[in-house]
Amino acid sequence: MIHRSTDVGAALRSRQRGFLLNPFRFGPAGDPFYSSVKLLLHFDGANNSTTFTDNSGTPKSATVNGNAKISTTQSVFGGAAGYFDGVGDWIHFADSADWHFGTGDGTVDVRVRFEDTGADQRFMGQTNSGGGNSSLLMSRIQGTGNGSIAWFNGTGYVGITLGAVAFNTWYAYRFVKSGTTGYGFLNGTLAGSAAIGGGTNTIFDSSDTFSLGRDGAYASNVFKGYIDEFRWTKGVARSTSTYVLDTAAFPNS
Repeated sequence: MIHRSTDVGAALRSRQRGFLLNPFRFGPAGDPFYSSVKLLLHFDGANNSTTFTDNSGTPKSATVNGNAKISTTQSVFGGAAGYFDGVGDWIHFADSADWHFGTGDGTVDVRVRFEDTGADQRFMGQTNSGGGNSSLLMSRIQGTGNGSIAWFNGTGYVGITLGAVAFNTWYAYRFVKSGTTGYGFLNGTLAGSAAIGGGTNTIFDSSDTFSLGRDGAYASNVFKGYIDEFRWTKGVARSTSTYVLDTAAFPNS
């Protein structure tokens, strides 16, 4: 009996040692909503590269405009970020149903670092060339120095002020559509919420290109700075209250 107990104990200790030596033996933690991710950009790569890789399950091709590039000067994760110099630099993606949440839920996450003290800095959007209606846009408002998330609901614009956004500092923006309400977050903290509105509680479905580095096809209020870790999730409201910021790059699975 004593011998049998010793063998069982040894086997148990062996299994425990194996787990400690290889804590990922059952696979690293992934994103439980990865199948709903429609665009996932880490902005990784060699310095000055113009390749912007989409790591979502349905990869999309980015069209590079101006001098938009990968830079190793700044990053949140991965040692690189996308850099846009504020003079005709942006990347865009063709219009897609993936950019429209409809009556469903959705979440947009991004890290951004502003480097211009000039006009309003729109770093994401889908506005047409004439400055008309955008489905969803993210920016820094020059007049107040606040971060902002806004959307057009078919009848008017609705905005959420995120709070003061300084220059040469990384910030995490998050927008969540949960049912009939939109939520805005800055660095994981819930900054405000607002009714989607517009009667149907849907965000306007723009037919223009979706851009990072500027607001769609709109050539004004261009962005100067860095973007890192962008993720667009359709059909999932990842949070409706303050959450803990990720401490590593978004998972690719």
